[in-house]
Amino acid sequence: MNEARLVNVRSGEETSGIDVNLLSVPLADITVSAVDSAGHPLAATDSVTISPVLNILPTRFSAIHQPDGTFLARGVPPGDYCLAARVGRAGKPQTDGEQAFFRTRVAGEDLAVHLQTNGGATVSGRVLVERARTGTNQPLTGQSVKWVGDLLMGPPVDPARSSAQTDSSGSFELTGLRGSGFLSLTASPLVLRTLMLGGRDVTGVPVEFAGTEQLHDVVVVLTSRTARVRGKVTGLDGAPTDASVVLFPDDPDQWSHLSPRGAIVSARAGTFEVPAVLPGRYYIAAVETVTPYTGRLALQRLRPRATRLVLNEGKTTSVTLKVGR
Repeated sequence: MNEARLVNVRSGEETSGIDVNLLSVPLADITVSAVDSAGHPLAATDSVTISPVLNILPTRFSAIHQPDGTFLARGVPPGDYCLAARVGRAGKPQTDGEQAFFRTRVAGEDLAVHLQTNGGATVSGRVLVERARTGTNQPLTGQSVKWVGDLLMGPPVDPARSSAQTDSSGSFELTGLRGSGFLSLTASPLVLRTLMLGGRDVTGVPVEFAGTEQLHDVVVVLTSRTARVRGKVTGLDGAPTDASVVLFPDDPDQWSHLSPRGAIVSARAGTFEVPAVLPGRYYIAAVETVTPYTGRLALQRLRPRATRLVLNEGKTTSVTLKVGR
C-alpha cells in the first residue's frame, strides 16, 4: 500500500486523470502443515485459505493439498495475510467444525507455517449497570451480548454460539470465538463504561483470540451517567444541510471505532443529536461523508478544524457546525 495515493471521490462529481502503473513484485510460495486438535493431519477434504488482511480486493488463495500432507499456495504477492485452516467437508457451513487462524506478512520469500485447529475460545462473565443515583453496580438481566469479528481481519463465527442473553444474575457465555473483534452491547440509553477481560481493561480496544482461551472473569459495566450533544449544521453558504457529524475524544490514545468515547451521527436538514456519550473532553466536526471505520489518519486531518467541547454528566451541550470537506 506504500505506492497507493489518496483519491477523493465526492457525490455527484466525476474524478478523472487517475493513472495506474503496474509494478513487478517478487512472489512467494506458502507451505502450511495443518493438524486438528488431536494432532491428526488435515486431509484433502479440509481447507486452507490465504486472504489479504485488508480485503479490499476479492483476492484469496486456496492452498492445494500435497502428497506429503501439507498444503501449498503458489505465487502469493507481498502483503499482510490471514491464513485460515478449517476441518470440514464440502457443503458444511463455514463456521462448522474446528478452525485455525493466523496472520503473517509475505515479503517475497517462501514461508512455512504450522497451524493447529481448535473449537474456539470460551468467554463468560457478567454485565452490570452503574446506577446514576447510588453509583453502585447491579446485574443487568436480558442484555444481549455479541462477539463481532473484524470483517477485514477475522474468520467467520457461528452467530448461535457467539451471542447470548444475560440471565437473572447478569451472567453470559460465548463460545467458538477466534481472531480479532470486540464484544458488542446495545442498551440505549446506557453506554459502555468499562470492559475488563482477564484482569485487563480492554474498553475500546480490539481483542484477539487464538481459539484456545478459556476466560470466565469478564466484567462489563454500562452506565446511564452520560452527557448529550445537540446542534445545527450549515453548508458553506450558511444554509442548513445534511452531513455526517463526528464526535471523538481529545486524547488520541482513545481514537478507535470501538471506543465508547465518541459517536458518528447524521445531521438531517441541518440538525443532529448525540443522545448519550460518556462525559469528558471531545472534538466535534461536520463532514460531507464518513466511513464506518474512522481511522487515526482521518481524525488527525479532522482535528485542526474541529470544535472542542467539554461534556458534563447530565447536561446537554449545544453547538453549531459548518460542514467541511
